[in-house]
Amino acid sequence: MSRTPVRESLILLAEEGLVDVVPQVGTFVSRIRESDTASAQFVREALERAALVNGGDAISPAALGELRGMIDAQNQAEAGNDHETFFRLDDAFHAALMKASGHEAAWPLVGQAKSQLDRARRLSLTLTQQLRILIDQHSSVIDRLAAHDVSGADDALRDHLRLVFSDIKTIRTEHPEMFDDGETPIVLARRPRA
Repeated sequence: MSRTPVRESLILLAEEGLVDVVPQVGTFVSRIRESDTASAQFVREALERAALVNGGDAISPAALGELRGMIDAQNQAEAGNDHETFFRLDDAFHAALMKASGHEAAWPLVGQAKSQLDRARRLSLTLTQQLRILIDQHSSVIDRLAAHDVSGADDALRDHLRLVFSDIKTIRTEHPEMFDDGETPIVLARRPRA
């Protein structure tokens, strides 16, 4: 592979804050910045909740059935302790919820905004009982929509989406080296001279 596509990919990753470029030294995976995750969460929550409030009354029984099927698949991923599959199913659930609400075109905007947030979300899946909590929250959203309680579904979705903030606190306590505190510079190991 030539250097050009690699360089262009690194530029895009740097623009998303996923890598730090240190001139004449190298490119390094960036630490998680809580301010970036908070901004990503703000965009995600605004779009997903607005879609639900705007189109929740129009969600068809067939779409609710599809969403329940996704929850069944999430239960299987939990039973197999398959965090990677669960992560993909979680994203698919939220995309399908926006589609069912009539706002499928907004999902790519959520995807662009949440790249920083996804790093914390992936780490949170290993927390004790995390998958069960997320599945129960997904079920609560769908149960309220099935009962034509869009306001209650919105409340449940809000609580679900904000769970990541308490997860970040836990992860930060367990892995402080993964977070940018704004003060500690990136420590670079020197390469031995040949």
